[in-house]
Amino acid sequence: VGDSFVEGQGVAFEDTVAARLATALGEATDVLACGRRGYDFTMDAAANERGLGQWMRAHVLDADVVLYAMTLNDPARSAAFQAQQQYVDDWIVDRRRMVSHDALGPSPWTPRLFALIEDRVESLRIGGATMRWYAEMVEAPNAEGWRATLDQLATFSEELAREGRTLLVALWPLLVQLEREGSYPFAPTHARIAHDLEARGVAFVDTLPAFVGVE
Repeated sequence: VGDSFVEGQGVAFEDTVAARLATALGEATDVLACGRRGYDFTMDAAANERGLGQWMRAHVLDADVVLYAMTLNDPARSAAFQAQQQYVDDWIVDRRRMVSHDALGPSPWTPRLFALIEDRVESLRIGGATMRWYAEMVEAPNAEGWRATLDQLATFSEELAREGRTLLVALWPLLVQLEREGSYPFAPTHARIAHDLEARGVAFVDTLPAFVGVE
């Protein structure tokens, strides 16, 4: 279960997570894909009817293992955290292309050097804001939302365990700066998520090592 990473938005079916797992595990194992693009995690249907937690509960059926492919923007956001945040596009979306005057190019009256400097400054500003937004999702600025997410995952893990089943959280990295070991900017965020989930008794695997150095 998960968002567009599991759904396989934009990739061939045989390259989706579910298809790869099915191939790796063999014919004796059935793999059911329950990914929905744009879903974040919450068990509270009243708060968010598009909650990934509700989708998870509705589709686990009698699975022996529920694999939740978590991404860094999945945690619930407290009202205070959301109110403080200016909307930040995903790293891979260049917001400047949505601004009409950028689409038309710089004014003929604007020196090209100034346009290049302005472009670079804006790029750095967006990148910095994005990094902070993702990192703070599991830190003090969003303590309430992250704590609620941990509580919900721990409860769901316990519910499955009572039935002899397992919840496994697999954390996906953002697909940025993965060219070499040590270049990924969100490694500390991954470590925080791993620590907090394992402290709640939730089985966890970090997929980051599998992506580093892969083009």
